[in-house]
Amino acid sequence: MRRIIAANRLLADAASVNRLAELSQSTLISPAARVLAFESLAEWSAPGAREPVHGRVIDIDAKTRDEKIWKRALTLSLPALAQNSPDEELRGKARDLAGKVGIELDSAAALRTALDTNANAGERASCLRLLAQEHNPQLANAVDSALMSQNPKLRAAARSLFAKENPAKAIALLQQAILHGEIIEQQEAITALASMQDIAAINALKPLARQLAQGTLSAPLQLEIIQACEARQEPEFAQSLADWKKNFASPDPFPIFNACVEGGNAEQGQRIVAANSASQCLRCHAIAGGGGHAGPSLEGVATRYDRRGLLESLVQPNAKLAAGFGPVSAMPTMSVLLSPRELRDVVAYLSTLQPAHQP
Repeated sequence: MRRIIAANRLLADAASVNRLAELSQSTLISPAARVLAFESLAEWSAPGAREPVHGRVIDIDAKTRDEKIWKRALTLSLPALAQNSPDEELRGKARDLAGKVGIELDSAAALRTALDTNANAGERASCLRLLAQEHNPQLANAVDSALMSQNPKLRAAARSLFAKENPAKAIALLQQAILHGEIIEQQEAITALASMQDIAAINALKPLARQLAQGTLSAPLQLEIIQACEARQEPEFAQSLADWKKNFASPDPFPIFNACVEGGNAEQGQRIVAANSASQCLRCHAIAGGGGHAGPSLEGVATRYDRRGLLESLVQPNAKLAAGFGPVSAMPTMSVLLSPRELRDVVAYLSTLQPAHQP
């Protein structure tokens, strides 16, 4: 199936883009294949160079793609995907893409879901993003409702959207999230503050940057603050980053190793392992009976490695070799193929993989 998806991704005709749309909606293929088909559909008008089966670099001239054909396929498929897909992830991706390319969905239905306290938190978050993209006048009410949720991911998403709509008023909410929120809320609040130019946002980040430089910052927040320091132009952030690099960065080839051990999102990590076209984990590794056998099974890997060991196996695959798989690892270093946040998420997911007989 991956080869079929990759072949249609390469072709520049209407039939191929329509097949990708059909595969995105098909219940006859696996959820991971549906996600891959959708991702190929989403980038069809300007595809990336790396193809999703073998990881080869194949340059595709975007000028050969007719955007009208693509938009027509999206217009026909995205409403059905957003409403009827059996995959929560795909419903959210469909809403996000629709908002990005300007395809109208049922805003009334999105608002109802965003306000429904009994709805799935992921569904509510994706509906909030759609309402924000459409500048829906009821967005503020939906955000207020989401901020009252017991789900930290939904609260984090609501604050991030509010920060884009009303940065000045959002700063106090974001500061409270850093002080009292759960890890995902703290991380998202830092990211939101880092994108603001308001002096209050800058002042809210400075103490965290100093903690990073002193080695006292909570491990799950270090990556966000490192990236905030890299993005900011103020000299205080550059100095904090320099002090951290001098005293706490890891040796090459992956200096931010320590910042990627804790704080990952296991759900996102599972999606990366299952469907990321760059890393292609399941091409060589098996989980729960699915995947390849060129590399060691990932079943129960959490009992064989701690989080640092898991990360080391991703960024330095030749550091420790699994018995029976040759003197040199065939796996490329994942720090080239995945972002630091993606690596952190994969570590979080792999750390949940217990042997099949254990709960």
